[in-house]
Amino acid sequence: MCAEIAPRLFEDYSYGMAKSQVLAKTKTVPCKPPHPLALCAATPVEFLHIKWQEKLWFNNEDKLQQIMLLYEDPAPDLFTKLAIELKKAGWLPIYFESEGRALDMVEQNRLHGAAGLDRIEEEFVQDGLESENGLTISFFPKQFVENALKDAEITSWSQAVDQASEDLRMLNLKTDKNNIVISFTIPLLSRKNALRYGQIIRR
Repeated sequence: MCAEIAPRLFEDYSYGMAKSQVLAKTKTVPCKPPHPLALCAATPVEFLHIKWQEKLWFNNEDKLQQIMLLYEDPAPDLFTKLAIELKKAGWLPIYFESEGRALDMVEQNRLHGAAGLDRIEEEFVQDGLESENGLTISFFPKQFVENALKDAEITSWSQAVDQASEDLRMLNLKTDKNNIVISFTIPLLSRKNALRYGQIIRR
């Protein structure tokens, strides 16, 4: 993959960026707890009008794979506000996970039609936020989600991703009551990397 066409992860970080390039532009410190494949930015980064702790994940060849943003001890309503702000910023949710349950918006759209999606999403999110282990929502660019919902031949969110271009970005918004984490990945390229190295894709 040529550097000039590498997909953007977050801000001016691109997927596959060499660790040496990251270190040249960002002051980093060891993460707590430390991890051999991760570095943390020395200063907070702003996203959606909030200051986050930034964590950068690399593969075994020191190539950047994922950006994670951490916010500790959030206010009870912050997760919902962030989900709203993400929609305003051009991201739409397509997949939800909580307590071993999942909600696939593409599948639900095929089963029940578009009219009931907002209610189904609202109920799942509310239950997830009240659960012990929290909630994870996977967001994708608005155009991708809208196309997936319209395409009658696509029956699941995973099928939509599998058929997308390799530079498709994914944003995961996750909470466990004590923290909120936002992660930026390129899912198809991350999957290839995980298969190559046997690494776990963090969500």
